[in-house]
Amino acid sequence: PSRLMARVLAKMAAPVGTRLAVTGFDLGPLSAEVLPGLSPPCREKLRKYGLKTVAQVRALTRESLVAHFGGEGEKLHALARGLDFGGDAAPGITGVSPGLRVETVFPWDANDREVLLRKVHLTADQLCFRMRRQNLLGRRFVLELRYTDGKTARRSFDLPRATDAILPIAEAARAAFTEFSRRRAALKSMALSVSRAGRDTGQLDLFTDADEEKQRRIGAAVLKVREKASFEAIFTAADLC
Repeated sequence: PSRLMARVLAKMAAPVGTRLAVTGFDLGPLSAEVLPGLSPPCREKLRKYGLKTVAQVRALTRESLVAHFGGEGEKLHALARGLDFGGDAAPGITGVSPGLRVETVFPWDANDREVLLRKVHLTADQLCFRMRRQNLLGRRFVLELRYTDGKTARRSFDLPRATDAILPIAEAARAAFTEFSRRRAALKSMALSVSRAGRDTGQLDLFTDADEEKQRRIGAAVLKVREKASFEAIFTAADLC
């Protein structure tokens, strides 16, 4: 019934053998180990949290999975429900990617809010650069903060439409940071990942306005310069600390 089901059954049948998915076949009773495309750290966390079956993973909310598994939480949420990850892609994207993640590690422990907001913008810019290089658009993102005391905090956020434009992504990331960064402890690093990304088909969304199209053209021009030189070839004042 789906490419995901075919991959699961092929893994169960390995090294030789045949498995057939009949009508009504349910992944729930199967071991969570059969879910494809998960990183070794993600699988280790499944074992650590005692999530042995697909049904146990399916019983958790998307928010809970993202909080505990970061960018791969969104993937787990989809796979446990028998969906190819990101199968509900937005208009203009196809061929879903497992996601991208960039991290900004501070040379010193930082707790100055204005400095940190500029670092959020820089991290978003780096992610957008990588998305453009791979011709990806994203709609759901996860901001992760790592504190000096070893604790981490994560917050996911969605955009109205899939995009690779720095302005809406950075603005939403700053809003997420402002909303949930309440601790007094200094930060060691921050990371931003896109957990639902797909190939840019070049087809514009029905509601794309002139400003969005302008941002797409600017983004394409910036990408050309950075690919010829380096990411640092173009910097915004907002990134300077």
